[in-house]
Formats: sequence, structure tokens, C-alpha cells
Amino acid sequence: MKKVVILFLLFISAVLYGFLWYPRQTEKLCIDFPKVICDMDVRLKEKEKTQSNQKADEEKNIRVLIKDSSYEAIYHEMLCFSCDTDILMVTERGTKLLSKNEIYYLKPSDCRENPVRLVPCKQGNMRFYNIQRKDEVTYQGNFECFGEKEGLVLVNELPVESYLLGVVVSEMPSSYPLEALKAQAIVARSYAYYHMEQKAYPQYRAHVDDSTGFQVYQNVTATAKTNQAVEETKDQVLIEAGMVQECMYYSTSAGTCPDKEKSFQKYIRNGSEKDLEYEEGWYRWNCEVTVSWETLRDRLLGQTSLSEKERTICQKAKKLKKVTISQRNKNGRVEEIELKTDAGKILVTDQYRIRRLLAQNGSMVYKKDGTTFLMGTILPSPFFYFANVTIKNGEIGLSIMGGGFGHGSGMSQNGAKQLAIKGKGYQEILDYYYDFKISKR
Repeated sequence: MKKVVILFLLFISAVLYGFLWYPRQTEKLCIDFPKVICDMDVRLKEKEKTQSNQKADEEKNIRVLIKDSSYEAIYHEMLCFSCDTDILMVTERGTKLLSKNEIYYLKPSDCRENPVRLVPCKQGNMRFYNIQRKDEVTYQGNFECFGEKEGLVLVNELPVESYLLGVVVSEMPSSYPLEALKAQAIVARSYAYYHMEQKAYPQYRAHVDDSTGFQVYQNVTATAKTNQAVEETKDQVLIEAGMVQECMYYSTSAGTCPDKEKSFQKYIRNGSEKDLEYEEGWYRWNCEVTVSWETLRDRLLGQTSLSEKERTICQKAKKLKKVTISQRNKNGRVEEIELKTDAGKILVTDQYRIRRLLAQNGSMVYKKDGTTFLMGTILPSPFFYFANVTIKNGEIGLSIMGGGFGHGSGMSQNGAKQLAIKGKGYQEILDYYYDFKISKR
């Protein structure tokens, strides 16, 4: 009986303890559970914010294909490089740490099956000894290397603002006024963002390359002044209807050229002191070109713009009878030339095809200021006329008078310089050349 009483008392105690303990624990759980949910929600939002920031950063990264020393090929026989900080070399087999300031080599066969990534551990400066530029430049950002049978392809990925530090100084002399450099920074940034909407080299996920085909990058070492121009215009671009515009620019304008041939020729001969670039060397130029019909024919057959009829004429023709400028646009730019052969007529359109067809690599170009320039594979500009044409013994002699340097669309860099010298700010310079609005990216 005594044992039963003791057991009964223990049972009652347990029930009372449970009655008193459970609500407190329930209350405790009711307080803690929302806190746990809240903490999880905060961590989730922080993760989403981090991922969003990473995505935004990636959207502001540009991928630049680095060409060889001549800027003519995208392939390198090998890479020879070093960095002022340690590098992570990421391959399909794993990750290897490369020590700072040591020289390393990479061959196409090293990354033929899968790309190799080179990632500086800190914001390092990478030097590629096999790539020669005007200055001994270094590169920031990460790198991806692709192995092809023709050679190794190198792509530099970095933030747009870092990319611009290497573009502005390479595209415009640092001696130019700061306001002109700021205008250059904004048009270069706009050009970059425009081309980031597509990829020039999709197989390598590269938006642009580092040559004049897009924007010259890392040919010259940046200066404090060019960096200031980029930093003080950070994220500013030119837009129209909410879209970033492809803002073209070039070196020197030939002035306001008429489109009628006689008026054009007179204007090129005399110029106008009212033109912004009147005192610039490239304002006017002249050269002598001698080229054989065989050379012209080979260049023509290498162009894809010829019709089948013109291609047949080109193949059959034995000699050239006459060459004339047959069309200009409203600004005086050469749009079409006509070649009369013994087999028929050939029309060549597009300023770049025309300028490459008529150029003589290594011939001398005489500029307005008395200096000279060795011609490359393209005429200085599309604003020219034939002062004299001779055709004798299969050789075509052209005396060419021209003006300006570059394609002639968008902002003239020397014009921007002259406007800045006159006291214009970068906004006024941009308003002079474009009908677009400045906006923050």
C-alpha cells in the first residue's frame, strides 16, 4: 500500500511538472522560431544581394581579345608572362599556384582540350613578354587562354572602367586638354557598352579586340591625367531613346566638304581658315601611288562585295583603261569608284574597300605642316580626289589630294582638342558632335 501511494505521488508530481514546464517551453519555442526564420530570411536576402551584385559586376566586365604584336593576327605562338602578385592557373586538372615575379610559359597544346584561366590573387599587373606594344604595358583583370591549331588565343576580362584606363591614353594623346580627354572617355565608354551587347568573337566570348578595328587598348601606359578623365566621368555614356549609342570617333576632320566634285576639289585645295583643324598636319595631305593592274585585280578578287558579273570581268580583263570617282556622300566622302577595263566596268563601293584597294604600302604621304608619313595598307581618309591619273605599260599612277585622317564619322579628336583649347567643356564638345544625351550607366 505504501508503495502504491509513493508511485501515485510520483505520477502526480510528473503531471504537475509537465503542466508547468510545457507552456514555458512552448512559449520559448514561439519566441525563438520566428527569430530563426527571420535570421534565415536575412541570410537568404544577403546571398541574393551578393549574387545580384556579382551579376551586375559581370555585366560591367568586358572581354577583350588581345592580338599579336602586329595587331594583324589573333593567334600567339606561345605566351610568356609574369605578374607582380601570385596567380591561380585554373585547368581541367585542377588549380595551380604560380609565384609572383616568376616567368612562365604557356603553349597552345596546354589549353587545346579546355581553356586555361589565369587569375591574379590580388589586383595584379600581368606582363606578356611575347606581345610588343608602343610602351611596355601591363594588364589587369583575369585571362582565358584557348588553344587552336593556328596558335593560342588570349582574352582579357576586366571591368569596363579599368579597360577605359588603357583605351583613353591609347586613343588620345595625354597632352591634350583634360576636357577633350573627358569627352574621349565618354565616347569610348559608350562604344564599349554598345559592343558588349554582342560578341565580335563569340567562340571566345570576346566582345572586342584591342586593335583599331574596335578601340586601341593598352598600347601606351596610362597617365594621371588620362586616368583623371576616366574617373571624373565614371559610368557616363551617351544614349538615345534609352539605349547606349555606338559613338564613332576618328583623328582629324577634313572640314565641311561639299559633295559636288568641282566644289569638293576646290575646297580640298584651298581649305578654310574657319575649320577647327585648319592648323593640324592631317587637315590636308597628298601622295603618289603607283600600282599594277595585276595587283589591283588580286585585291579586287579578294573582296566579297563583287557581283558574279564583276568577278568574271575582273578575271578576264587584261588592262585598266580608266579609274574615276563615281559617287560621294553628302559630306564629300568617297562612296564609289569606277574601274573601266578592256573586259567591262567594275564598281567598288565602301570607303574601306576603296581605301585599301588604292593604297601603296610604304609610299610617302606629305602632310600640310610639312611632315611626312609612311602609308600603310589603307589611304589616310575617304576625303580625296585624283589630281592626276596616268596609265602606262600596265602601271597605274595616281596623284591623290586629300584631307583628314580616319573614317570621318562622329567626333574628331583633334577637333575636340581645339574646342577644349577654346574653353569648351566636355559636355559642349559632345554636343558639338552628337545629338545624344549624357546618362549614367
